[in-house]
Amino acid sequence: MGNQVRAFKQGWARPDIDYPQWDMRAMRASTWNNAVIGILTAKLLENIEVKLPQFLPKSREYWENVIREKLTHIKAVWVKAQPQMTDVGTIENPNQVEQCRITETEKRLERIRVQECRVQKFSCHLNIAKLLAAAKQTVNAEDAEIWVWLTDILKQLGLDGMSSNESVAEDNIHMVYRTKVMLWRRDIERELEIIDNQRFVDTDIYTPRGSKPVKRMRGKRSAPSAHHPVAKLPKVFYDKTWLKKQPQKFHD
Repeated sequence: MGNQVRAFKQGWARPDIDYPQWDMRAMRASTWNNAVIGILTAKLLENIEVKLPQFLPKSREYWENVIREKLTHIKAVWVKAQPQMTDVGTIENPNQVEQCRITETEKRLERIRVQECRVQKFSCHLNIAKLLAAAKQTVNAEDAEIWVWLTDILKQLGLDGMSSNESVAEDNIHMVYRTKVMLWRRDIERELEIIDNQRFVDTDIYTPRGSKPVKRMRGKRSAPSAHHPVAKLPKVFYDKTWLKKQPQKFHD
């Protein structure tokens, strides 16, 4: 590959149109990689025109940027797969490189699992709150406004305002979730617990399909969440002590 790149710089060669390859050791905007991006963009536009004529047209510049972003991701993966210097000053052997790859994959899958958990948790909470708010408004229940208020809280916090869970065994039979603490968020665990408990209370109105309701343990003793704080929420949603130490974007 190195010889091809050097020949290309001297004007003696060019990337193979049918089998273009990235120069991973060069910068993203190298002349070789720019030439590969041009080849891939031309092929992509040709395939879209022939195979997907109904596809919403995008500019060539748009697709070039998309391909550049893909290259950035590919190169990041490639770099992590290269042997690194160990703590004792030696280069990693193939087994060590493979172990690092496995560890990185496990971390990535854990991040995906946490995000999926957060999405499911937010969706479940919001659906319960909206359902109860509508049902109680229909019969003019005394707590109808409370459920409207809970629904509004969830909508304003949004998906990123939800903490994730750690599964722990309460005993040898039952599984419970210990909800992680979001240090930046005001304590609304009591409000969220009201929503959680509703699936146990009103079992007759919830479908038995899907995930089963699981007990959640909340409180300051739980592990802190690594999720980034959400900016530009109403101040009432932030922990007062935490907010005092934050930059201006959290105070606007």
